[in-house]
Amino acid sequence: VTTGAFVNEGLSNYGAAGADYDQDGDLDLFVPTARGEGASVLYRNDLANGNHWLVVRCEGTHSNRSGIGTKVRVRAIIGGTPRWQLREILAGTSYGGHNALEAHFGLAEATEADSVRIEWPSGLVDTITHVAANRALRIVENTTTPVIGALLHASAGATGIDIAWSLPGWAGRNVSVERAADGGAWSALTTVLVDAQSAALLHDAPAGGATRYGYRLRLETAHGLQAAGETWLDLAIVRSFGIRRLSPNPSTGPVAVEFDLDTAGVANLEFFDSAGRRVAREHVTSPGAGHHIRSANTARQLPSGVYFVRLSQHGRADTARVVIARQ
Repeated sequence: VTTGAFVNEGLSNYGAAGADYDQDGDLDLFVPTARGEGASVLYRNDLANGNHWLVVRCEGTHSNRSGIGTKVRVRAIIGGTPRWQLREILAGTSYGGHNALEAHFGLAEATEADSVRIEWPSGLVDTITHVAANRALRIVENTTTPVIGALLHASAGATGIDIAWSLPGWAGRNVSVERAADGGAWSALTTVLVDAQSAALLHDAPAGGATRYGYRLRLETAHGLQAAGETWLDLAIVRSFGIRRLSPNPSTGPVAVEFDLDTAGVANLEFFDSAGRRVAREHVTSPGAGHHIRSANTARQLPSGVYFVRLSQHGRADTARVVIARQ
């Protein structure tokens, strides 16, 4: 866009938010005007190019209701080639606000999405197939898979992966567990016994080069074999660049940041609050390649809350979460 009000308005603007407010399949833009310079501006997108689209609206049940943190993946045949697209439901995408809390996909000439995959912050995964284009699709967490085999807990640590499923009415029975490495096919892993509290517990220490694994139950029900309780987890991996650990966590004072660098040069440690605002910054001067521990004293000045620490150097970055809990 090189002409028109969008590039010629001389107003003070501090943020913008995208949304399909008129529900015609394309994204419009709202720009608030600051300093009393006049009305805010709504740029309505009326480009009519015949392309198809899909909007996915996520409603969490185990996760937060707005679905913030959810990854939505859509697969469609575009230009004769199967293509995956990814959108994340995020808050705080602009100064003082954010885009619509929905995932918007352009599908070009495709009249349907052959797969829609919703990866919730809880670890649950919902998948539906053959979704017609040009519509808004509402997905409620954990409703596209059987209610049996609901996920109770999933975590990945240094010793492997631990998962617990809830299986009411299945106490005393063996159930099958399937595993898939990222991008691979599902295969039988083991069987686990459902305990007296109707929980199926799994500990797995996967071997191999993959760092992301999926798990699900394979249950023989009155309707035949069903997959349930699918979840995906990322294994901790040894890296030559990145944050290893924040300690103590939660912290009541300074935070020790343990990290690795594979090259020499100035690095930065930055603290961001849950709204994405940078609230503290420290330079790590003259570090060499290798393992480092720095005490982030600026954390003493931060109020209680959840923060994200970002390590950056030479255009790369890694982020870890820390909780500040004042006494």
